[in-house]
Amino acid sequence: MTTALQSLPRWEAATRGGGLVARDSHVSKRAYVAPAAIVRSGAEIFGQARAEGTTEVGRLARLSGKAIVRNSRILDFSAVSDSAQVINSTLSADAGQRDCPFVCDEAVVEDSHLYGQVRVCENGSLKNVTADGNVEIRGNGRAEDCELGSGVIIHEGIWHESPRVWLTGLHYNLIACRQHEDWQQSKCIVGCVCHTVDHWIRGGRKNGQLMGMTDEQMWVFAQLIIENFVPAEYRKEAYSIW
Repeated sequence: MTTALQSLPRWEAATRGGGLVARDSHVSKRAYVAPAAIVRSGAEIFGQARAEGTTEVGRLARLSGKAIVRNSRILDFSAVSDSAQVINSTLSADAGQRDCPFVCDEAVVEDSHLYGQVRVCENGSLKNVTADGNVEIRGNGRAEDCELGSGVIIHEGIWHESPRVWLTGLHYNLIACRQHEDWQQSKCIVGCVCHTVDHWIRGGRKNGQLMGMTDEQMWVFAQLIIENFVPAEYRKEAYSIW
């Protein structure tokens, strides 16, 4: 008969730091696991990655490179790599899903909760944010004190509310990515391509053709961009240019 003691995971001290590490996890010799941190069964820590404070690296999660994770929970298949930092945050899968957050490059995530297919890379940063679903933060994009829903892409500017996303049902969606007092200089993303509103209007057909759009698809985006970004008094002219 298996006793309760025999059914508990087997633990050992980390190579550096003295934190609690499951024996069937992997922690490289140069990695650091703080005394109050825990690395669970199946987790992996490579390179010089650091699990600091009360961090929990959950089953199948991964830290690598020179990543620093402090007082956070990195769960499921979530990963933090390169020189990214995750502080006082939780990364985990959506309920019943395998897609998990990935934080890499020089990105910083602080006081946030990320669920599902959230990507924070390059110099992107999040602070006091809840992001759920297919969300991408890259470039110098930054979001603070807000909730980000699925489909959002932020690659520049500081956002205190979620950019608007128009789900078209086509292969591409429309995403607002910069609001400017001069409407022509506002920016939006079609698919993964970002241009100013003025650029989309003046080169919309050509851009659409380069992206492989049909005439019907291009017309859908023409209407969305003009009706949502162009002041009413300029819309007739915008339609004639498109």
